[in-house]
Order: sequence, then C-alpha cells, then structure tokens
Amino acid sequence: MAHDRTVAVLIPTLWRPNKMRENVDNLHAVTGREDIDIVFIIEEDDEDSLNASKNLNAITLINKRKRNFAGAINTAVQSLDHNYIFGASDDFLFHPNWLPPLMELSENYGVVGANDLGNSINNGGIPSVSYLVRRDYVPRACIGYPENLLYEGYHHNFTDTELSDCADAHGEHVFCAESIVEHMHPSLGKSIIDRTYMLSFDHEQYYEDENLFMSRRPLWGRSDAYWPE
Repeated sequence: MAHDRTVAVLIPTLWRPNKMRENVDNLHAVTGREDIDIVFIIEEDDEDSLNASKNLNAITLINKRKRNFAGAINTAVQSLDHNYIFGASDDFLFHPNWLPPLMELSENYGVVGANDLGNSINNGGIPSVSYLVRRDYVPRACIGYPENLLYEGYHHNFTDTELSDCADAHGEHVFCAESIVEHMHPSLGKSIIDRTYMLSFDHEQYYEDENLFMSRRPLWGRSDAYWPE
C-alpha cells in the first residue's frame, strides 16, 4: 500500500549508534510525525547500531546490496513503497520548515535538492547532497539500472552528484534554498573526523570515483565539466 504523501527519510548509518537518537529527536522536533517515516539502513555486522535501533521510533532495514551509501539507499528504495523518498545521512541537521518547500517543488521536478549551508556548488544549484525524490522518477534516475535510485559503482564520492547531474540534464532537478538540511561535516568544521568519515577520505578512491563519474556522463547526455560556471 502506498503512503500517499508521507516521506520516507532514508538514513544510512555505520558505526554511529549514538547519532541515531539525535537523528530521530531532530526530525520529530521540526517535522510532523504524520509527514515522515524515519528509516535507518544498517550493515548487518554493525551490532551496536542494530541494538540502538530497537529503542527508536523508526523503521530499520539491513543493507542487502553493495556495502556503500548507494547500496544502503537502494535497499530502502526497493523495500519500501512510499511515493516520496528523502535521501539523507546521519550527519544532517534538519531545520524547521525543511519539508514543505521541497514537497511543493516536487510537483514539477523528480529530484529536489535541499540546502546544506556549506557546499558552494550546492548553493549554486548543482549538485545537492540531500534530496527529495518522487517515486515515479526512480526508474529514470540511475542510467542502466532502472530498479535503483543511485549508481552503486562509486566507493562514496560522486554518488549524489550523478543523481542530481543526470536529473538536471533531463530538466528534472531543482535546488531549493528554503529547505535547510545542514551538513554537519568535518570539511565544514562542524564535526570531528571519525572512523566512518575516514572511509570517504581515501584520495585514491576519490580519483577512481571522479574518473568513473566523468566516464558515465555521456550516458545522460552530458560531457561538459561537472562544476557549473
């Protein structure tokens, strides 16, 4: 049964059981409980996070796909039947009124990016690191893999960039400055580097992801540099 306009807020988490309660409390403080379902996607060997999830008012899923951010998101997309999906992470801080402007814009766009208050590219419109997606856009979101929302070939970086870049190329993406979902990331001086962040700070993997991204851009009709002028 579809959930009409209830938004599934997808939160992949790894080795951060203490953050999960903060995520739930934050979202419930700024969002009507009837408007969202909070969904944690956890790796099956992350026992601390699995135990923490048992005491939360949230849905918990085990990642059944590739062990990365995209695999976790795709697990949730394929497990749920919500008409609206918000791709999040456990290091976001949701501000009041973050959801209504996204929902309004989603009437005309498949992917609506929120404002993370830190990424200059995001604030220029492309890409967004958190995003509202309409269910009916999912089959067109990941070129070559219509059952997925995100391409699982990346280690970590450029995963969201491909989503928003592809949608932008097809006229299906818009940036929403009014929706503030703050990215509490160490690169912005808003948190400390922990074990989980270290996974995405591998320079060799970054360049592998960058090269993969550039090789895939022609698939959605783009070959120009990905950074906007």
